[in-house]
Amino acid sequence: MSTNQLYIFSKDTDATATEQGYYYQKLKTIKTWLENRIRNVQEILYCDLEDDIFQRNFVEGTSKFRQIKLYSSNFSFSTEEIQKSLANFFILFTKGDYLFDEASFVFETNSSIARETRGNDGNLLKEWHEHQDEMSDDLISRCKTRVKTIIDAYIQDGYTKQMAGDTTGDFLRAKTFYESLPDDFWDGFIKSIRWQFENVEQQKAIPKLREEIETLILLLPLPKNTKEVSTYVSVLLHEITKRTADKEKENRTLTNALLDKLILDQGTEKDKWYSDVFAKWSPVEEVPLFRMGDFYEVIAATRHCRWHLHGSNHAEIWLKLLRLYIDLPETIVESRRKAIYEYLFLKMSSDMSSPKPTGSIEDEVEFIKYYFEHFGEHNSLADIEDDIALLQIVFTQWVLNPDFIDEGLITEWREVIENYINEQLTVPCDIDEKCLLYELKGSCVLHFDVGRAKAEKIDEALDVYRAIIPLLSETRLYTISRLSDLLGETIKVYIRFGVEHDTVIDAIETFLSEISDQATQTGKQHNEAHDLVERGITYLEKKGFKNFGRALDCFHKASDLWLLNDTKDGYLLSLFNIGQVYTSMGAALAGKYYGLCGIWSSFNFGDPRLLNRITDGYAIVFHTDFVQGAWISAMDDFLDFLNSRHLFVADGSTSNDLVIKSFIDLDLILETVDSIHPDLVHYVNFYKRRLGSFYIEEMEFLVAKIKTELTDQPDLRAFVRSKIYETPFSDVGLIRIIRFKMLGCEFQLLFENSLHLTAIAEEFGAFLQIALCEIALSSICVALPMGPVVIEISQSDLHFSAIEQADASPLRWRVKIPILNEHDPRKTNLHYAVLGTNIKYLITGISGKSSHEIESLFDVLYKKQKLGSKGLSSTGYQRAYLRSFSEEKFNASQRNNFRQIDGRFDRILANSLST
Repeated sequence: MSTNQLYIFSKDTDATATEQGYYYQKLKTIKTWLENRIRNVQEILYCDLEDDIFQRNFVEGTSKFRQIKLYSSNFSFSTEEIQKSLANFFILFTKGDYLFDEASFVFETNSSIARETRGNDGNLLKEWHEHQDEMSDDLISRCKTRVKTIIDAYIQDGYTKQMAGDTTGDFLRAKTFYESLPDDFWDGFIKSIRWQFENVEQQKAIPKLREEIETLILLLPLPKNTKEVSTYVSVLLHEITKRTADKEKENRTLTNALLDKLILDQGTEKDKWYSDVFAKWSPVEEVPLFRMGDFYEVIAATRHCRWHLHGSNHAEIWLKLLRLYIDLPETIVESRRKAIYEYLFLKMSSDMSSPKPTGSIEDEVEFIKYYFEHFGEHNSLADIEDDIALLQIVFTQWVLNPDFIDEGLITEWREVIENYINEQLTVPCDIDEKCLLYELKGSCVLHFDVGRAKAEKIDEALDVYRAIIPLLSETRLYTISRLSDLLGETIKVYIRFGVEHDTVIDAIETFLSEISDQATQTGKQHNEAHDLVERGITYLEKKGFKNFGRALDCFHKASDLWLLNDTKDGYLLSLFNIGQVYTSMGAALAGKYYGLCGIWSSFNFGDPRLLNRITDGYAIVFHTDFVQGAWISAMDDFLDFLNSRHLFVADGSTSNDLVIKSFIDLDLILETVDSIHPDLVHYVNFYKRRLGSFYIEEMEFLVAKIKTELTDQPDLRAFVRSKIYETPFSDVGLIRIIRFKMLGCEFQLLFENSLHLTAIAEEFGAFLQIALCEIALSSICVALPMGPVVIEISQSDLHFSAIEQADASPLRWRVKIPILNEHDPRKTNLHYAVLGTNIKYLITGISGKSSHEIESLFDVLYKKQKLGSKGLSSTGYQRAYLRSFSEEKFNASQRNNFRQIDGRFDRILANSLST
C-alpha cells in the first residue's frame, strides 16, 4: 500500500494569520527569492501552496516546505504551532507527489526554544536543533518517539472525527496502514526536518529582515537604481500578494526570470524594453527563417546584456540564439559577421569592473576566420570599428596562448584593415566619410600593437585624430562627439585599473579640451531638436492651419538638427512627423514625399537598426495615397508595408495599432469597390487572395465589423467621400489627373498614367504644395484664381525642366520635366532650383499680384522660411519614388487599362490652408 493514502488525514492549515505574521512570511519569501537569484539557484517558489513557503527544484529533484512563524513567545514540543507544523510536515512527507523528491521540512521562526519544563521536552528540541545536521542513532530514536506521539494523536483525532461517516472504510485502512509504518520510514522523516530559531525579538524581526532584503537587492546582477531600493521591495511584495490570491495554483509561482522582469521593469525605458525582449526570446529553441527585424532585436538585446547585465546569467540565452543565427543558412553574410562579433564578445564575458576578460574565445577559431575572411562585406564604414576591436581581442588572446591561432593570420588581417582605410582616405566620398576614416585610422593605432608603449600609441593616435578638427566646419553628418566619449571612457579605464601613465592621461585631456566645443554639438542639437518637437506637438494640439504651419516649421528645424550620425533615428521620426502634418494640411503629395524620404534614408543610412523605420514610411505613403483617392497605389503601398514589417520589424504582430489603422482604411477600399467602381471587382478579389491569411484569418474580426458598418450607411458614396480628399480610384485610366485645392485655387495635374510620369508629376505637385503651404504661412495674399488651373506634365528630353502657358488662358500650363533617377546632390540641387523657378513662374502667371510682388514673396520664402531645404529633403522625389516602386509592380494592376470613375469631377474639393 502507498503512503499517499495517509493524505486523507490532511487538514486545512491555512488558518488566518495576523497581519504582521503574514507580512513577515512575505518578506521571508522575498529574501529566499533574492538569494536564489543571486546564487543562480533554479528553484521555483510557490506562494501559500502546501505550506507557507514551498520551494521545488525540478532539476535536482528537491522539495522544501517551510513554516514561517513570527512570535513573541518561545517554542517547545508542547507548543500547538510546533505540533501542527509537524503534523502538516508528516502529511506532506507521505504525499505521493513528492515521494521521489529529496524532501525537507523547515520550521522557521524569529523566536527561540523554550526552557525545559515538565512535559515540554524543551531540551530535546534544543538538542535536535543543535545536532540536526549530524544526528546520532540515539537522538533520532528519542526524537522519533516524541514526534510519533504527536502524529499518533493527530491521526487518532482525525480518525475519531471521520469514523462515523467512514462507510467505505478508507479512514480505517489508512489508520491501519499508519500503525504499520516501519522504523526506517520514521527515521527518514525525522532526518528531513530542520529547525531555524533566529532568536530575534518580535519587534526587531521585520526591520532586520527588511534591511537584509535591501542589501540583497543591491547585490542583484541587474541594472538598478540604488536610491529606489524601497520601491523594489514594494513591487516584489505586491507581486507575492497578487500571486498568493490567484485561484489557479500554477499562477502562484515565483521564478528567477519573473524577478528579473520585475526589477528591469522599474528601470529605464531601455531596461523595460530589454525585459520584454528577454521574456520573448528566452523560450526560443530554434530560428526557422531569417528576418532582419528579429535578428537585430536579438543583436540589440545582446549588446544591452553585455554592457549592463554582466553576471546576470542571461548571456547563455543570447549565446544560444546567436549560434542559431550563425548556423542558419539563410543568414546573410553581413548579419552572420555581426552575430559572430557579438557572440565572441559575449563569450569573453568582459566586466567593466575588471581589467581582464573572464571568458575565452580559444575554441572559436573557425568563427574568427570566417569573420575576417569576409571583411569586405559590412553594412557601413562605421562597422570597421568592430573589426578593429575584435582583432585587438584576438591578438590579446594570442599573447596569452600563442597556440590559439596563427600569428601570420593576425598580421594579414591587420594589414587588410589598415590598407582599406588608407585606400579610402585617398578617395573619400565626402568630408563626413573622410572624418570617419581618420577616426578609424586613429583607432587602429590605439588598439593594435598591444605590446607597444602606451604613450607612443596615444601620441600617434591623437595626431591622426587632430586631422579631423579643421574639417569639422564642412561636415554634414559627422560629429566628433562619439570620439570624445570614447577617449573619456579610456581615461576612466586607466584611472580605474591604476594605470600609471600620467603623461598619457594628460595628452588625452589636452586633446579633449581642443575639441570640447565641437564635442558637445550632438548633445546640444539633440536637446534643441527635442524641444522643437515638443513645441510642435503643442501647436498641433491647438489646431488650425496657422498652428499646423508653426508645428511644421518646428519639425523641419528638428530634422535639420537631428541629421547627424548619432541621431539618425530622431531625423527619421521628424521626416514622418512632417509627412503627417503636410497630409493633415491637405498637401498629401508633400506628405507622401516625406514618407518616401524616410524610406529612402532608412535604406541608405547603412545602419540595419534603422530598417524597421521603413515600415513607418510605407504607412505614411499608404495613408497619403488613400486620402488622395489613389487607391490602386494605396493597395500596392499596403503590400509593401506588410512585407517590410515582416522583414524588418521584430515579431510583426498584427495587433499593432499602426497595422490595424492602416488595414481599416485598406478594407474600406476592398469592401466598397463593387459599389464605387465595379470594373475593378475582379482585381480586388485577386488582391484579397494575395493578402491570404492576413485578410481571411488575422483581420477577419475587423472585416466583419467594417462590412456591417458599411451596410448600415444610408449613402455609401457620401460616407467614402467623408474619409478622403478626392474621388476614389483616381489613379486609374490612360491619363491620370491629380486634383487638390489650396488657398482657394483648384489645381489639376494631367499626365500619362505610367511609372516615370507618376514620379515626375508627383514631384512637381509635392514641391508646389510645399510652396503653397509656405505662402499661406507668410500671410501674404497672392490672390489666386478659383481655377481650375490645369497643368499638363510630360517628360523632357533635356536636362532642365521648363514651363509655359498652353494657350492664351492663364489657367492652362505645360511643364516638361526630365527623369532624375540618381542620387547626385549636385544634379539634384540644380534640378530643384529650376523646379522652384518654374513654380514661381506659375504662381506669377496665375496670381493677381505683380511679378515684382511675387518675386519679393519668393525671396522671403527662400531666405526667411527656407523653402529650398523644405522642398528638397534627403533626396529627390523621383529617386525616392523609383527606388520604392518598380515598373513591374506599377504595371501589375493594369491600372491604365481601366476607365476613369464616373462623376469624378462632380466632387467639390475642400479648400485647405483657409483661415
